[in-house]
Amino acid sequence: MNAAILIFSVFCVFQCALYSTGHIGTPYYYAYQWNYTGFPMAGVPTRWGIEYMDLSDNFIPIDQLAVLHSRLMHVLVISNNYEVFWHIHPEDFGNMTQMSENELYYVDLVYPYDGPYTMAVDILHRPPNGSEITGTCSRQFWLSGSPDQPSIPDDYSTTKKVKGLPFGPNDYYVDPIFQKNVSANETEPGFTVQMTINMGMGLFANYCSHIEFYFENEYGQPATNELVPYLNAGFHIAFMYEDNQIIYHEHGMLPNGQGMKMNCTYMALTGWTGPSTFGPRLMTMFNFPMVGKWTLFLQAKHNSGVYGTMIFAMFQVNVTEGTMPTMDMTSEMPMTDESSSENPGWVTKVQTLVLGDHTLPVTHGPVEPASAAAHTIQALNFQALSVFIFIQIVLLSLCQ
Repeated sequence: MNAAILIFSVFCVFQCALYSTGHIGTPYYYAYQWNYTGFPMAGVPTRWGIEYMDLSDNFIPIDQLAVLHSRLMHVLVISNNYEVFWHIHPEDFGNMTQMSENELYYVDLVYPYDGPYTMAVDILHRPPNGSEITGTCSRQFWLSGSPDQPSIPDDYSTTKKVKGLPFGPNDYYVDPIFQKNVSANETEPGFTVQMTINMGMGLFANYCSHIEFYFENEYGQPATNELVPYLNAGFHIAFMYEDNQIIYHEHGMLPNGQGMKMNCTYMALTGWTGPSTFGPRLMTMFNFPMVGKWTLFLQAKHNSGVYGTMIFAMFQVNVTEGTMPTMDMTSEMPMTDESSSENPGWVTKVQTLVLGDHTLPVTHGPVEPASAAAHTIQALNFQALSVFIFIQIVLLSLCQ
């Protein structure tokens, strides 16, 4: 290994700051440092280390990480052309207790293309004072090598037909998901997923949007009671903005508001509390903080196969400025003609859900920090990062 690669191995650390608020309103600030072994290149196995630190640069040990949706840490990786997607977890790659003792959590990846990717880390931290803090921290990085990421055209269709992917035990799946491999044509067997947003009334920034998904099985029939929880949720879904700088990780519930207690401001930490089987309808809520193109990555689980089958579908939407029409939330309003009394097509009084004691604020887009100290911390972090980058450039120039 030459000197330049050695320097990248030691100094090339992606720092990511996360501002979060606990139950009691105490501000917290964390930095994820993603360090990799060797120079990351397409086609080369790469171990990405995740150092989860508190404000005092103390490593957060495993006994302060709580299980959130069946895992201690969720890692999402998406290529900038949206062709490649991972939803993985450090415990899928090794012993988390040993990782904690070594003060480095990690995931192992082989990137198929060069170019830019975005990685997000999602955790639930229970510090010694007992308050729970959750959040997602995203960062973009570039890989060299070949081949280049292929150009993928935008696709704003609201109905997708996809091939199922077999799960391993306990929802295990670590392989990259390629859009070209899961997309099914009309003559191929596959699951059909239809998306409806706000009952077709429009999609506007800074409004709580209601997103419903209707599933059909491989025989073209409604997947009634054929869906099962995936990682302790009705489904998992990632939202990625067009600048590819940030990923939001959210979850699904039943159309009647059961299964998970959440809305656009709060998310319950109790996981799935609904029935063991459900379908064909599921929904989530999300406040799109900015206008422009958003890409949604949906993961649900069908009860077919030995350990279940993943239904993965990608959707793209265009969020605009405007005023959301008033929606009648006092009666069930079917999204499509297939709705019935057993499977209502809309949520009733969704914004009056009782959230209980195990809920916490979740940031959706820009918010005002709880104190001026947060601004100071962030400013110091960016100053330190600027100095760090300058030193790295100088060291690299010395190796040439």
